[in-house]
Amino acid sequence: MAGIEDGLKTLLDAESTLTAICGTRIYPDKAPQTAAFPQIVFTQLKSDELNTLDGGADVRSIDLDFDCRANRSVTAVSLRTALRDYIRDFTGSAGTETINSVTVNGDAADYEPPVDGSDNGVFVKTLDVQIHYTPA
Repeated sequence: MAGIEDGLKTLLDAESTLTAICGTRIYPDKAPQTAAFPQIVFTQLKSDELNTLDGGADVRSIDLDFDCRANRSVTAVSLRTALRDYIRDFTGSAGTETINSVTVNGDAADYEPPVDGSDNGVFVKTLDVQIHYTPA
């Protein structure tokens, strides 16, 4: 984990509306198998280098899915709503990176059936975002 992923983890771990729901169970790429719920797992879909007309600061774009995962649908929805409310239109520091803009592209819902023979599946509410940022 490096760069913007580190910055996002730091940023989200410090947001009280999120930590009130999931603590600091916010993971880039994948959660540990034994991690408790609720949790957020964010995954990079793609990234691009952006050209500037003035040849100024290096600007990058990254598309991410934030999967808000919980044992109850209402909890996953609450977590996604808190994340959307916080990150939508965010600008500022994320670790050593500077976020210039955040656009919410959409959301989705899924259910992962249990794999252990129980009735306890996982509700997944996804937030798809694009972030433009200036790397350190």
